[in-house]
Amino acid sequence: MSYKNDNDNCKLFVGNLPRNLNYEELRELFSQVGDVKFAKVLNRENIKIPYGFVIMSSENDAKRARDTLDGYELDGRIINVEISTNKNKQGQNQRRVRKYQQDKQLSDRVMFVCNLPFTLTEDDLIDLFADFKCENAKLVFKDGQSKGFGFIRFPTEELLQEAITMMNNHKIGERYIKVRKAFKDDDLKVEKKLVQQNQTQGGQENQENQEQNSVFQKQNEENQN
Repeated sequence: MSYKNDNDNCKLFVGNLPRNLNYEELRELFSQVGDVKFAKVLNRENIKIPYGFVIMSSENDAKRARDTLDGYELDGRIINVEISTNKNKQGQNQRRVRKYQQDKQLSDRVMFVCNLPFTLTEDDLIDLFADFKCENAKLVFKDGQSKGFGFIRFPTEELLQEAITMMNNHKIGERYIKVRKAFKDDDLKVEKKLVQQNQTQGGQENQENQEQNSVFQKQNEENQN
């Protein structure tokens, strides 16, 4: 199985993979983020730590996959994802397996969740995590279609951690969802949605108040006449 792509910026190196992972499972994981053209896993016995390659359909999809899945926990391993290049010397790929990026801080209130059914709505997601008092949920969409992953905000870190413990590998339909703490940068995705919701609700309330005041004013004018 092979695939040639002249654009190296679409090709991802994926390190620290579980020993029993196959290319179809790797492809399915990255399909949650973007359009996958090719996936390959190298897990021969002479390879100490399995690794693989994924080619996305565009540079944007590749960058999104790197930013979303780098540091993701997969079957007990923290995988690392980075843009691959042809400048690497032979055998260097195995040495590129590294620990979770220390410069990326984890959120204390926001969860990253993936492998969701594409038909699941944000309201469904909120209902799913209602026992943990989740405040808000945001799915990622492309061309009006859910990409099968998103973010959930909780009121405290304790509830976030409890949700991770209880809901990782929870089955929805035929899928087992994966959850972990989001990166600090991802907090803005949910915060922005909350602000938009509050503005919408505030606008609706102001409109209702204006309509009520208009009715009261009209009634007063009619009484005076």
